[in-house]
Amino acid sequence: MKKAMNQSLLILIINGISFISIIFMALSLYSYSKANTELRKANDDRFALTYNANRFMNGSSYLTNEVRAFAATGDEEHYDNYWNEINNLKNRDEGVAAMQEIGITPKEQEMIDAMSALSNELVPLEEAAMENVMNGKREEAIEYVYGKEYNTAISEINALKEQFLNQLDERAKNEVDALVKKTELSILPYSLPW
Repeated sequence: MKKAMNQSLLILIINGISFISIIFMALSLYSYSKANTELRKANDDRFALTYNANRFMNGSSYLTNEVRAFAATGDEEHYDNYWNEINNLKNRDEGVAAMQEIGITPKEQEMIDAMSALSNELVPLEEAAMENVMNGKREEAIEYVYGKEYNTAISEINALKEQFLNQLDERAKNEVDALVKKTELSILPYSLPW
């Protein structure tokens, strides 16, 4: 009888340990699943932030290229492309809006605002250049968009672009790396050699 009781107690203890192990395993799997979902979202956000940052910056570069091409060639296709970007495509505005929706830091927003302000300072020069082309004064137009003031502003914008992209990528990478560690920790008990 004592032996049967010892066996019953042993079975009860083993069942308890099994039950606790199953609960621990379920919690670990839930934790891993949650961390993996967060990791996937962080990777998607990182890609989307970079994509939209480039969309913003490429929109700005596109405007510069089109106004310069119009000044140099007088080809109205470049004039139309410039205004199509400003009035219809709005890649700069949409890129910024998408980054804000995903989430950017106040420092990153300050950098965007600085790039936008510099870009907006170029608008009078670009408009003057286009007006000169329309009036047959291409040499004056070229001076507006290839001159020192314009080139200085473009250089400042490009320096900010590089700094912005590096900061954005570093922040997003750090978030992803932290989630990778969290995911690895959630499966650590299962990766140990028992």
